Amino acid sequence: MKSIGSRLYTEATKAVASLRAGSRRRSAKFRSFVARLSDSITIRLTNRGSHTKPRSLVNRILYIQTLWSIAIFLIAVTGIWWSSTYLIRDNLFERSVQWTTELDELGTPLYASGQKLQMTDIAKRVTASPEIVFVRYYDATGKKILASYHDDPDAEDSAQPLERNQIEALAGTNQANKPYFVDEVSDPGIYRLIAPIWVKSIKSDGLMGFSLEKPGPEQIRVIGYIDVGLDRTRFARVQNNVLLIGSIMIAIIVLVALFAGRQLIMRALAPLSRLKIPLARLAQGETGVEVESVGDEEIVAISQALNTTIKAVNERDEALRKIADHDPLTGLVNRSYFMRELEETLEEASHGDASSALLFIDLDQFKYVNDTVGHGAGDRLLIQVAEALRHRARDYDVIARFGGDEFVVLARDVDQSSAVGVARGLLKVLQDMRFIEDGHSFNIYCSIGITMIHNTRYNVDELLSQADMACFQAKSRGRNRYHMFEISDYDKKALVEDIGWSQRIRDAIDNGEFLLHFQPMVGNQPDDQEFYEVLLRMTDSEGQLVAPSVFFQAAERFGMMVDVDYWVIENSLAVLADYRLDGRDVCFSINLSGHVFEDQALASKIVEALDEHEIPGSAIVFEVTEQSAVRYMDRANSLIQSLQNHGCRFALDDFGTGFSSYGYIKSLPIDYIKISGDFIQDIRHDHVDKVMVKSMVEIAKALGKKIVAENIEDLETLHILQDMGVDYFQGYFFGAPMETLPDWEASRAMVNLKG
Repeated sequence: MKSIGSRLYTEATKAVASLRAGSRRRSAKFRSFVARLSDSITIRLTNRGSHTKPRSLVNRILYIQTLWSIAIFLIAVTGIWWSSTYLIRDNLFERSVQWTTELDELGTPLYASGQKLQMTDIAKRVTASPEIVFVRYYDATGKKILASYHDDPDAEDSAQPLERNQIEALAGTNQANKPYFVDEVSDPGIYRLIAPIWVKSIKSDGLMGFSLEKPGPEQIRVIGYIDVGLDRTRFARVQNNVLLIGSIMIAIIVLVALFAGRQLIMRALAPLSRLKIPLARLAQGETGVEVESVGDEEIVAISQALNTTIKAVNERDEALRKIADHDPLTGLVNRSYFMRELEETLEEASHGDASSALLFIDLDQFKYVNDTVGHGAGDRLLIQVAEALRHRARDYDVIARFGGDEFVVLARDVDQSSAVGVARGLLKVLQDMRFIEDGHSFNIYCSIGITMIHNTRYNVDELLSQADMACFQAKSRGRNRYHMFEISDYDKKALVEDIGWSQRIRDAIDNGEFLLHFQPMVGNQPDDQEFYEVLLRMTDSEGQLVAPSVFFQAAERFGMMVDVDYWVIENSLAVLADYRLDGRDVCFSINLSGHVFEDQALASKIVEALDEHEIPGSAIVFEVTEQSAVRYMDRANSLIQSLQNHGCRFALDDFGTGFSSYGYIKSLPIDYIKISGDFIQDIRHDHVDKVMVKSMVEIAKALGKKIVAENIEDLETLHILQDMGVDYFQGYFFGAPMETLPDWEASRAMVNLKG
């Protein structure tokens, strides 16, 4: 009977293998489901990140970690519970096969002896296994139950007998050695396994003819059937309890891992989180920030990059501060920086008894050096003078170049006698200095004006005016000396008037009280553009126009010419924008003083103003005087080229009155030459003026420049200039300066008048 059980177990094993193959297919489907779930989570996280405001990277990583931990836990537990059904079935089937084989062997004597006692022994054996619900032994017909066991005797009558088709399937010759498995037949909680009980025998050919050498044919005969039922729910309860405990353990492990992972992530990203503080300070404009370079390689790289950037920003800011506060030629502080220092010193003087001194220095031989060996040598002289002043002054004094050959010194904490001592020292160091250039040797002297700062009676502009006036007194008394400002030296009325002009100019700049007048510049060609020169005007206390030379001198003395230039540029562009909006193709010519060349930001400010008013550069011509352009040759070239790149044009004004060197025309990238009116007004009667103007026109034409003639007051002068080839004409003959644009057609008509 053991061979029967072995075959039965073999067949059952094949069935289990088949079930496991099906389980592998289900596992493949399960892995596909997990992959789709992973993609879905990733897409949702990506979309969520793109539609919400930025949040903490650390929180985002912790959020993703938590979400994935929960997802992995749910997937793992769901997979375990989902596969438990198949595990229970496989386990139950294997147990059914084992019990059927054992009960087959235990029940065989029933068929031989037919004794009920044998069934009692079987029942004792089976009772120890509560998972067995019933056991039935049928006879060879499958209709009669020879013996049975049921864990609930009252329910034994409800047992289902074998059906005819089952008996036929099991009793067949070809099927006699195969079990017949019936799953959940009578009760969803019971698995049922029915198998034939069969015996093998050797057919006898007579008692005396038995021979071991020639065994007879083996016979297989079904002698009955065994029907075993197992309780599926008992297996499920046990396994579900195990799964529940396992799920709880997995949840605990996931929570511990989640907490540990959170701590590790927060520790790893802590240096990155600490970057928020220095970054916030940087965003507020603080540059004295140093970022700690700790943590992982990527965070260290970010920290080092930030430190490098901060260092570069600090170096750039320092360079910009130096450019903004220092004279680019000499390296001394410039006017704006000096004025701030002077304001602070004046404020300190108002709170104590200490006094300081302001020294205004003007070189005596600078123009002679410039005219003799050129402006390049003049620049080198200024550098040498600045170095000498820097070494002679005290460490806490402030030295500035105000422009051209003018220097100022703020001597702190000195009384009048000490201030005189400072002035004598500065005179001495320049008297001892020799400037040598191209074989020429020059003695460099200076005149110094001194004013004391010991109370708050005067503001900084008034103090500068006093020092300037004292310097003028030193020059007028023979140069190469110093002079202390004293109010008794001057006409008090004139001094008050001069200082009053300073305040009026400041008010005019701040409150827009200047006036703009426009004078036509008429071209010789019919299609020339509508062209006007912008002229600055100011009124006195009685509303009468003041000659520009009056307030220009005060503006220069008090260092306000750059502010005046900016006022003219801004307001001229605003007026021009209005006319162009009306459809008039108008061009303005705007005068610039020489002081603007000291402002490194001039070009960028003009470009910003053009963009703001939406004016093309071609609608603007900037006029600079010959003397200013030559004095600041390098900076003039740089400014002109920078603005020409934006379409602006330049004119050299008052040509012929300054250095009168045609080489300067060739060096400057200008578009127009405006011949000084001094050569034009008497050209009808002065043969020399006529020859000089003709020479200027011919040379300018050879260099490809346009010619503008000023101060034309009559028709005869116009015809002389037309014959010479002058391109543009300006003067009262074509129209006086007016607050609104004059009648252009009337001005144009004057060009074609016949004498």
